[in-house]
Amino acid sequence: YLNLLISTHTGFETRVVVTGNAGEHALTTKLADLLSHMLILY
Repeated sequence: YLNLLISTHTGFETRVVVTGNAGEHALTTKLADLLSHMLILY
């Protein structure tokens, strides 16, 4: 559900939220910037 919500608001269609011990997860700088603005707005 969170991935759908994030992709709807940012336009990025990727699995941002991943569960389990998959190691390091990386975001693009642009996506990280958009997410930080989304968190401030909500």
